[in-house]
Amino acid sequence: MVLEIEKLSRNDGMSHCPVCGTLAKKSNPDDCYEVDCGECGRFDVTGTAHSMLKSRDLEARLDALKKAKRRSGGDIPVIDGWCFIT
Repeated sequence: MVLEIEKLSRNDGMSHCPVCGTLAKKSNPDDCYEVDCGECGRFDVTGTAHSMLKSRDLEARLDALKKAKRRSGGDIPVIDGWCFIT
């Protein structure tokens, strides 16, 4: 099942996490989304990767986040196009 990632109607900086779909704080400075999700944690998503996440199922989105976390070296993980290469 692919969860729709949509902006909530109220303007409080809240939307759905692009990985798990739960309510999360999300902002969009420049071409990178900053996400703070109670389930997935704090991570960034590039604009291209954000579009790619929309068309993936939950397992693929979680896999992309795991790859980003492994690559982060303790910094804030960034989901980018490289996280979708198998």
